[in-house]
Amino acid sequence: ANRIPDGSITWISGRFETVREPEELVYTWTVSTVPGEATLVRVAFRPHPEGTELVILHERFTDIGVRDMHGEGWNGCLDKLEAMLGA
Repeated sequence: ANRIPDGSITWISGRFETVREPEELVYTWTVSTVPGEATLVRVAFRPHPEGTELVILHERFTDIGVRDMHGEGWNGCLDKLEAMLGA
């Protein structure tokens, strides 16, 4: 669940379709406030000289506005992860 600044809660659910440790996760993504079919998230963990490279592909969007909203959300999450890891 994600708490929105106005106090409301948005539920995110999905089902893992692929789990290949340690290199890949693939799962469906459904947001309670967004109508339509589930989207698909692919997360790849690749070796990198400084540790691990994280590659995220979120696909199957039918609405450009919803796609862009998710892009902003992913960028915010990754910025917070980078700050937390001190990268």
